[in-house]
Amino acid sequence: MSNLPADFIKRINSQFADAGQFLKGLEDDKLWSVRLHPRRSGHDLELGSPVPWCDGGYYLDEKPQYTLNPLFHAGNFYPQEASSMFLQYLLGNIAGYLPDNPSVLDLSAAPGGKSTLIASWLNGRGVLVSNEVIRSRAWILHENMTKWGYSNVVVTNNDPADFRKLPGFFNLMVVDAPCSGEGMFRKDPAAADQWSVQNADLCAQRQRRILMDAWDALAQDGILIYSTCTFNPAENEENMQWLLTQADAECIEVDLNDLWNITSVKFNGGTGYAFYPHLTKGEGFFVAMFRKKEPAGKVSSKKNKKDKGKIKIKLPDGLFGSEDLVPVMHQNKIYAMPSGMAAVFDVLSSSLNVFGAGIEAGEIMRNEFVPSPFLPFALQFNRDFYPLVGLNREEALHFLKGSWSGQIPEGKGWHVVKYKESLLGFIKVVGNRVNNYYPKEWRIRMNIDNL
Repeated sequence: MSNLPADFIKRINSQFADAGQFLKGLEDDKLWSVRLHPRRSGHDLELGSPVPWCDGGYYLDEKPQYTLNPLFHAGNFYPQEASSMFLQYLLGNIAGYLPDNPSVLDLSAAPGGKSTLIASWLNGRGVLVSNEVIRSRAWILHENMTKWGYSNVVVTNNDPADFRKLPGFFNLMVVDAPCSGEGMFRKDPAAADQWSVQNADLCAQRQRRILMDAWDALAQDGILIYSTCTFNPAENEENMQWLLTQADAECIEVDLNDLWNITSVKFNGGTGYAFYPHLTKGEGFFVAMFRKKEPAGKVSSKKNKKDKGKIKIKLPDGLFGSEDLVPVMHQNKIYAMPSGMAAVFDVLSSSLNVFGAGIEAGEIMRNEFVPSPFLPFALQFNRDFYPLVGLNREEALHFLKGSWSGQIPEGKGWHVVKYKESLLGFIKVVGNRVNNYYPKEWRIRMNIDNL
């Protein structure tokens, strides 16, 4: 890569004995990969070889136009970098450390790659809090988690320090820390243009603050998974060694398949795992895991003053296929969530800025239930509750753009639009008119007229 910063090259030459091969690896072709939804079918993708450390992960020979694939909008797959899918392998290795229904925090979750993976791994167990500190990115996270469809997820928009209000609450914490982004140089040349020694140093300092801000929220014997997409030792193994001097924790190590060519990175007190461009089929990535040994505080019980606690309200019979879901009122909207999650939702909603929780089912207007536009994406939604309207690809793309090019369905009222067998959202038939209820902020913005 001709645009690699001179200071970066200098450090790589001192950091790696095979620096020449490392730097040459950054000139290789970009890698593309996706992870299929484990409970949905249909993707219209030409899949390549499987990602070996992640069930449902596949490499692609070239990058598709995801925007023009209605099944992408339906939440049937998620474009995710292959190296970061290693999280699934780690989760499988630490399952024995966690309770059956764990509380999980993905601290820096946008746009949602790791959170969708965690949600699939939990498969409805426990509760997952997917957090993003930047508000605009939190809305993107909310969209992706809504489309992924699991009912045990809470999306929040909070600074890491806010989680001090929840001492000892989480059994598992994933911190994909903001970093200098060296691992993205091959895929995104702009990342190299923005890199500097000073910025990398600031990232390392910020990562330490984030870790200490969030540490109190981890329960005793809870697991921390820390990751970055950089090669910088100051942001990786040196920060992990620093963490062990600040907290009573032990590093958790895993066995690796030699064929994966993942590099074990030793530091005083443990081992991390690194993905290097000349060795592993993936972009740059570093990860390490720790178990918290010190005692943790407990969350004080308090009710959400905004909603005056949990308000039960009846949902239309048959709206969901699961008997385990209970309705909860939050900010004038009705959410459906597992009973176990509803029991702790008051604590979460009174301590955090909640963007969404469980399944946003709808609201009551003029004594009538009005469904949420997010409802059809829920895995437990009863797809036979409303009439279904099938669209071809062109019609589906027009729907996703906010218009309507299909025929007017018979029967007034709410209908659910589908492409093939995947649900895309609501329309409402009013007289001879079709109103499109696909969320405005999700709509396709590119020109589709000449496709």
